[in-house]
Amino acid sequence: MIEEAKKLNLKGLKCDARMTAIEFYQRFGMEVVSDVVRKNGKDYVMMELDFEQ
Repeated sequence: MIEEAKKLNLKGLKCDARMTAIEFYQRFGMEVVSDVVRKNGKDYVMMELDFEQ
């Protein structure tokens, strides 16, 4: 998905990640960019990967 987004000249990617998945997304260079938000009884954070850095 990251390579496809770069081919489309997107500036980056964002996703809502469960707290238990943060390390998974960090492996791809994503960073936490928000406080914790509770949805349906689970904690999430917004994560972002900026291609313009």
